[in-house]
Amino acid sequence: DMDGDGDLEILAGSLNSLVALDIKTVGSNSSYWNMYRGNAHRNGYIDILSLGGDISECSELSNNQSQYLPGGYELNPLFPNPFNPTTTISYFISRSGSIMIRAYDIRGRLVDNIISTFQSSGHHSIVWDASRYPSGIYFIIMETGAFRKTRKVLLIK
Repeated sequence: DMDGDGDLEILAGSLNSLVALDIKTVGSNSSYWNMYRGNAHRNGYIDILSLGGDISECSELSNNQSQYLPGGYELNPLFPNPFNPTTTISYFISRSGSIMIRAYDIRGRLVDNIISTFQSSGHHSIVWDASRYPSGIYFIIMETGAFRKTRKVLLIK
């Protein structure tokens, strides 16, 4: 019960959007699935159809709800880690824009420009193939605008 109205919600979404559906317990069987909240008449509405902006700016969301939704940018832990020779880099960007993901060795030298492009907001992932690099510790750095996050990964051959 994310919105405190006594009904359970189901979150459904895709790459760039998220919808919260109330499981209606009061009223007729028609329109059983609803995107409305607030009371038995369902005249309140949670507007989270697009995560194109910062989710914390949405006045309809309570603190309880926002804990389930990404806000801003995130570079998730790489999987698998340790890896040989590929690992998946997954990340979330809240606003469309330029993104760079690079790999550095333990000495701080750039070894691979994994991605440098414009991407739409949402969840993304890319597989890094490190088969041409020696075993060791690498740092994966994601940069977009003012956001910068580093993850450490271990390549074992």
